[in-house]
Amino acid sequence: MVYDPATNYTLYFAGEDLGVYLNQTWTFLGGTFTELSPSRAPPTAQYMTATFDLADGYVLAFGGAIKSHLSGQTWAWSRPLPLTLSASDSASSTTVGTTERFSATAWGGVAPLAVGWQFGDNSSAPGGDTQHTYSWPGNYTANCTASDATGTRTTQSFTILVTWGAGTPIIVTPSASPTSGPATLTVTFVGAATGGFPGYVPTWSYGDGSPPASGWNETHPYTRTGSFTATLSVTDRAGRSGSATTSITVTAPPPPPAPLTLSVSGSPTGGSAPLTVTFSSTTHGGTPGYTYAWTFGDGGASATSNATYTYLSAGSFTATLTVRDSSSHATSRSVMVNVTGSSAPPGGAPGFLGLPGDEGVLLLGGLVAVVVVVAAVAVFLLRRRPPATPQAYPEASYPGTTPSYPPASAYPRTPYPYSGGYPPQQP
Repeated sequence: MVYDPATNYTLYFAGEDLGVYLNQTWTFLGGTFTELSPSRAPPTAQYMTATFDLADGYVLAFGGAIKSHLSGQTWAWSRPLPLTLSASDSASSTTVGTTERFSATAWGGVAPLAVGWQFGDNSSAPGGDTQHTYSWPGNYTANCTASDATGTRTTQSFTILVTWGAGTPIIVTPSASPTSGPATLTVTFVGAATGGFPGYVPTWSYGDGSPPASGWNETHPYTRTGSFTATLSVTDRAGRSGSATTSITVTAPPPPPAPLTLSVSGSPTGGSAPLTVTFSSTTHGGTPGYTYAWTFGDGGASATSNATYTYLSAGSFTATLTVRDSSSHATSRSVMVNVTGSSAPPGGAPGFLGLPGDEGVLLLGGLVAVVVVVAAVAVFLLRRRPPATPQAYPEASYPGTTPSYPPASAYPRTPYPYSGGYPPQQP
């Protein structure tokens, strides 16, 4: 046991208790012993001598018997120094946006030690040396706190005045697109700002009497003709403002386009299959930028203004062209096409006398006509032949009951004209 005048403690340590060697240190103050946990303590021993070294702040324990033999050793128990903190800031006043340095050093106490800063604006930082920037003016209290392993704490505080300061000018940059055109002209505005103290509030004024807008990017329609000045005003967190303008020119709207008209034609519009037809079209009026859509009536289609199409089968077909302009106005016109059956033999076989279909048919028809004419002429000639002259023949006489006839030489032999009929009978 020894007395520590620096702390007014009476230290009691080592000794033997019921055969159990102790290695504890106790303080006695006002009749109460409190157990300590020194960083270094003497071993449990009997008959140990202790004293306090005031110059070095040590309690010396030496001699004594350890486990029934003489120790002959000297031990030093050092009392921990008080937890001490030294902190500072770089300035007691600063401006918004300026970075300030803070530093602190702690020693004594029971290791490990911890140091941290609270800056008074709901922000903090660990460690002794750090930096901080205040973003709003005001009076702030920065606290630096050090603590040791036993929970002992010590704090130093600093009052810091933060003002806006001079700052930098606010530079406002507005832009618009398009800046000119016919009414109604819809303009897109885009704004930006630098300088001052960020945290800007933008306001657009369009110069045409319409209500202002409060966004960076806005769209506005100008319905009247004239020249207008659009203004972008920006206010920063310090209440300082800046502005810039851009000009808009609105002209009279163009006259409405002429009605959309369309004419179509096809050539040929009739014939035998396969029939190839060339379709043509002419478009006027509307808003240029036309699109075309042909339908040919048999499932075929085309997307050109002029088209060539072949019909393979017979029938009546309606070819229709629909034209649409860039304003979505549309109109349609149609052409009728009549297709007859093919005159060629199936499979493309040659016609009469080996000639192609149309030529063979024409030749055959011509031959039939010639035959009919020849037959008609023959019939006509036969009907106009004169009748034959009757010949006189001697009559037979019948004397008594036995007839008698003239001799054969009595009958003349007259040639009978032959005109293509049967030959005359001889008597």
